[in-house]
Amino acid sequence: TKSKIIFGAVALIILTAIGIKRVKGQEMGVELNGSYVSDYIRRGVSKADDSVQARINVTLPIECKFLDVTNLYGKFLLNRPLDGSSTTRDVYVGTVFGTSLIQVDLGARYLSVFDGMDSSELYGGLKLDVIGNPGVYVCNAEDPDFTSVELRVSESLTWGFLPEKVSNNVRGRVGKRDAPVDTTFYEVGTEVGYKLSDSTTAFAGIAYGGTTTDVYDDVVSYTVGVRASF
Repeated sequence: TKSKIIFGAVALIILTAIGIKRVKGQEMGVELNGSYVSDYIRRGVSKADDSVQARINVTLPIECKFLDVTNLYGKFLLNRPLDGSSTTRDVYVGTVFGTSLIQVDLGARYLSVFDGMDSSELYGGLKLDVIGNPGVYVCNAEDPDFTSVELRVSESLTWGFLPEKVSNNVRGRVGKRDAPVDTTFYEVGTEVGYKLSDSTTAFAGIAYGGTTTDVYDDVVSYTVGVRASF
């Protein structure tokens, strides 16, 4: 399909750039994440109950004398339900570029379920590096075919009364999609981490998701896991 062709082209461009560009003043960032989640939520809808997840996030800063920020990134998620249902693969490749205040985020996503459906998605967003890190995104997908417009926010918080090893992040998303059900969706969540070492953090979180249609039930999700950064 058209989206898959574009997805492959984006991936090829990123791999080529990694091979010929020089890292900008720091090494590639890699984050590994293993966790349990009570509900796997996508755009306000629970797609699987009790699951184990494995994530890999890679960020590569690229030198560009015209822009303050030029990063390439890749994200990979495996979600395996404990009841033996099919595993979901969720892959992103993209780039973020812009100034220290405002950045553009462009990328492609490929979502697939073993022995089940798959979907390709293209997205573009404009985000601000201010409190809440707000970003407005437009996403277009195939199989099912839909378009969504989303507002996303995320912020890391520091609480003076807590030890330095304790971290906190809050996030939220609200959006409008036109298929397979025309609805508004929303998600909010928070996560608390405790640093076990310079590179390893244990975390626990809670999230709430839902939509404005009766087709899907609102859901509360809990998660616990360990994250390592390199």
